[in-house]
Amino acid sequence: MGKRGWKGGSSGYKVKKQRCGSLLEPGQYGIYASCNRGREMKAAKELRVILNEKFKELYPEESKQLLTDAENSEDEEESVEDAIQKELTAIHREDKMNKNQQVITEVPISVESLLFFHMKKPIVPSEFAHRICQSIYDSKVKNSRFVQRLTPIDKSCNGDLEEFIKMATPILKESIKPGMSYSVNMTRRNFTNIERDDFMAEISKILPESELHYKNADKMIHVYCFKNNIGISVTDYDSFDDLCKFNLQQIFDKSNGYLDIKKAVPEKEVSMKVEKVSEEVPQKKAPEKPQAKA
Repeated sequence: MGKRGWKGGSSGYKVKKQRCGSLLEPGQYGIYASCNRGREMKAAKELRVILNEKFKELYPEESKQLLTDAENSEDEEESVEDAIQKELTAIHREDKMNKNQQVITEVPISVESLLFFHMKKPIVPSEFAHRICQSIYDSKVKNSRFVQRLTPIDKSCNGDLEEFIKMATPILKESIKPGMSYSVNMTRRNFTNIERDDFMAEISKILPESELHYKNADKMIHVYCFKNNIGISVTDYDSFDDLCKFNLQQIFDKSNGYLDIKKAVPEKEVSMKVEKVSEEVPQKKAPEKPQAKA
């Protein structure tokens, strides 16, 4: 019997990698993404590729500028220590390919089934997420297995009600004009600072000439509360609803007609089972009443 190979760690067994957590800073904005439990690292790799590819597609000039800056930086370093830089050429080339991470960077938050990617200008997360979802619907192709739903935030602040009011007022007044209706998509995760009703009350004060509609509104307000951070963005309600609330798997299913099939199959299976049982099990006859004696 061969010897068991050493996998690393004091016990000799392979040690599972852990993701260290970070808190979001006020002012950071980007995209939250839910994923399958236990698949956070794989989902992060998938989403990183998707975001970087879409960035190159939507912002070609900015992407080229980043690569140019990387090449100039590399040339300067090579002129100082040519011998060392030759050994690191491969590393620099890989860094150039991933230079978009200056604009798109994952912030490890160490929470099950949740990811966050921080973004910088020129990206507007709400527009960026919408374009990603729309491209999946149009192409009928998705490049992810573990990423589920995207939630963009265009601004963020500390987990304080007064800070939320200061942050939300300009973005809501700019996006939702008087007479327009709105709905609210709110998520509170590891967050107990402010109750949902308090958020709703302040939003109604900011938008006194707009009505809250739970369905068929003009705009959708996204409020994502996580630990010490509150994020907000606004999208068109119809686009958000048509694109399955930015759920990548459901968008793919809908674009290929699978969503209707999935909804229809369970009902069909249930009806078939009922018919089969009714055929196999004969109905019991009611007992005959004894005839009265003359």
